[in-house]
Amino acid sequence: MELITIRNFAPENQTDVNKILKSIPVGVSSILMMIIIYYLSQASDPLGASNFTFFKNADKIVHFIMYFALTWVFIIDYCKGIYPHHPKLSIVVALMVVAALFGWFMEVLQGINDNGRNMDNSDMVANALGALFGFAFTYFLFMHRFRRMMREGHHHSHHHSREESFNWDDEEKK
Repeated sequence: MELITIRNFAPENQTDVNKILKSIPVGVSSILMMIIIYYLSQASDPLGASNFTFFKNADKIVHFIMYFALTWVFIIDYCKGIYPHHPKLSIVVALMVVAALFGWFMEVLQGINDNGRNMDNSDMVANALGALFGFAFTYFLFMHRFRRMMREGHHHSHHHSREESFNWDDEEKK
């Protein structure tokens, strides 16, 4: 099995990456991301994080990135599930809210559990901002690329123009 490297994501290897991404069942990525975030949020010292000191409040960037990624995964999973149909903005916004609420819930659990961690309102803000920016990036900037990737190798008749799907010659013969 070949290690995944940056080279794997080069344009000449893009179809292989697309095949891998398409092969992951809908919902699996979202569940895995939630499990990872749960572990990172609830473990007393995940990945030995207390040994690292970058700068004050560096963990807020980590919170932002985690919930940006969670929202991105939620939206992509939803879009994979409904493809070739276009996503409904109301559902995409609801997924962003679910991601932000999950972040709120993780912080509340930190306040309740005896794991050496505390609930932090600024973490909640970072989580919500990550979800908001994840939504904006995914819906407004990434969606076109995602749909193009999903189309590669697929042929859907209801996406053709009326002239292509309706044969006028056959209609005149009736």
